[in-house]
Amino acid sequence: MEVVMKNLKFLFLLSLMTFGIIPLFAQNNVSEKALRNIDSEEIYQFVKTLASPEFEGRYTSHKVYIKAAEWAASYYKKWGLKPINKEQGYLQEYACPITLQDEAEMTLILPLKNTDSSSEKQYKKVKLEVESEFFPFLFSDSGEGEAEVVFAGWGFSAPEAGYDDYANVDVKGKFVLLFRGSPTSDDPRLQEWKSKNRSDFINTAYDKGALGILYVYSKEPIAYTGNKFIKGNCPFLVSETVADMLLEAKGTSFSRIKTDLQNYGIPVSFPLDAKVRYKVKSRHFPDAMSYNVVGY
Repeated sequence: MEVVMKNLKFLFLLSLMTFGIIPLFAQNNVSEKALRNIDSEEIYQFVKTLASPEFEGRYTSHKVYIKAAEWAASYYKKWGLKPINKEQGYLQEYACPITLQDEAEMTLILPLKNTDSSSEKQYKKVKLEVESEFFPFLFSDSGEGEAEVVFAGWGFSAPEAGYDDYANVDVKGKFVLLFRGSPTSDDPRLQEWKSKNRSDFINTAYDKGALGILYVYSKEPIAYTGNKFIKGNCPFLVSETVADMLLEAKGTSFSRIKTDLQNYGIPVSFPLDAKVRYKVKSRHFPDAMSYNVVGY
């Protein structure tokens, strides 16, 4: 399961920003004639080529990204743009550590309904499908094991503002099930916390001692970047269906509890009866380099 081949297809829309194929001009120098010369079919062909199997998703720092950058640079030369300098040419090198995910497995261990209170609790195992039901974050470390799961709402921890999803739960050595979003309260004390980096919920869970997170991102998980590699941290994206399976034993569901969180604006956190068995094989490259494509 090479992430560079499949789940990064969504990145093709970022390609124009990544490579800056269309040269930028100062706004007051852009003539109407220049604007009329922009050919939509030509732009389409650029995007089509960058999104083609030849470049395999253009994963940052990967050899296919460099190949795509060199392809973009060839147009800079064709258009008569000048390179940065003779040594670098059009490719401006910068440090960009990456992590490649090679394998991922996940199995839910869910409690069965038991009408006989004297009997030992029984469980069933549900093996999940990678990409459609779960997906490791693109910076996840390698790891494997089995752990309990705790639901912690949005993953906010702002006790000074009177809102803390972690106040009454122990998440040490466990996975934390989190919903995407934030409390709907307009309390100004929460605004600073709500405006933090989009990956702050990952760091918060890690600081609380969590083994990793199960982040309900969409109906089908997609590749997620946006945070630094943390040794021993294994965060995952999961689908809404997976969230429903984890919450079922508590008599609730993804949509119901999310609505409650939004309507009442107070933390609702609790341990789940479910467990997660997981395995991730990844390779981290802390010294990896990537390139901007620059011409003038």
